[in-house]
Amino acid sequence: MAKYVFRANDAFPFRERQIIMAKPVANNAISRNVFKPDELVWIDGWVADVMNRPDQWIPILMEFLAFRARGLQAKFTRTGSRRGFQYSSKFLAWFSVQHTVVIRCLQESTRPVLAAELRKHPYETEVLRGNPYTSSAVSGVLAESAGPPIMPVPPGEQLTRCAYCGMSYKRSEPRCSHCGASQ
Repeated sequence: MAKYVFRANDAFPFRERQIIMAKPVANNAISRNVFKPDELVWIDGWVADVMNRPDQWIPILMEFLAFRARGLQAKFTRTGSRRGFQYSSKFLAWFSVQHTVVIRCLQESTRPVLAAELRKHPYETEVLRGNPYTSSAVSGVLAESAGPPIMPVPPGEQLTRCAYCGMSYKRSEPRCSHCGASQ
């Protein structure tokens, strides 16, 4: 049998199989022992491909939140003497790709690039900052790299800077939308 060779943007090229996990897939990395050797080549190829394209990091982070939610929705099953949470191999492989990319994006050497990408996507950044799983990491990356993202200002909108927290808010509002201090 020929060995699999990864090509960029390859879809999951293997027959899907069902894998039973002891715990729901959500916070932890998936053991590499779960996958077959060709599936590992595919996973490693995707991780390397995405890590070389920082413009893909924010979409992967956003997609990871959805995959994480789907992983938590798995039902507990019993198959003969085996018990656990059943997932398809394709789902677990994609989850593993995304989890690895998220972890590598947060490494100290890649944080400045991640911060720059977060600044290019202000709305996605706010979603990531609002999610309990990613909020502290994203906020930390932004704090290390000189403050909060710059939100685009609609034309005709006048902003004022809060004397207490330093965040900008609409001049027409009586209170700062960040800390609640009045003008």
